[in-house]
Amino acid sequence: MPGGGGGRKAAASAAVEEEAAESAEAAAVGCGDTFIGDASTLAQADEESPSDGDPGHALEVTGPDESAAAIRDVLAGQPGPRREVVVLNAAAALWAAGSAPSLPEARMHAERAIDDGSAAGKLAALVARSNRPHGT
Repeated sequence: MPGGGGGRKAAASAAVEEEAAESAEAAAVGCGDTFIGDASTLAQADEESPSDGDPGHALEVTGPDESAAAIRDVLAGQPGPRREVVVLNAAAALWAAGSAPSLPEARMHAERAIDDGSAAGKLAALVARSNRPHGT
């Protein structure tokens, strides 16, 4: 059947991109609670943290307003250890859910969801929905 799989393949790719956006948004919202990274991410975090040498400082926030700002920065594409944590967590979620055949491919989907703005769009939809009066 010529061309029969093209539509299904495009739909599957769109579904993975949608899941990547949701995973990146969820990972960003939870980035203050979890740290998954590699040695280079930890080294970068250490360079950006105070001189006490604790790499967690680059990821810490002092309250809800700073946390919300950090999430918005990550989803706006700001590079750094917070973005790496979000990308790695979203990639792990996509891979574990079977939405990507490998972690590198899952990471690519997560990065794309942040870079194309779809993850930020998911967060905006979540905020709008959560601010609606109950029952509407």
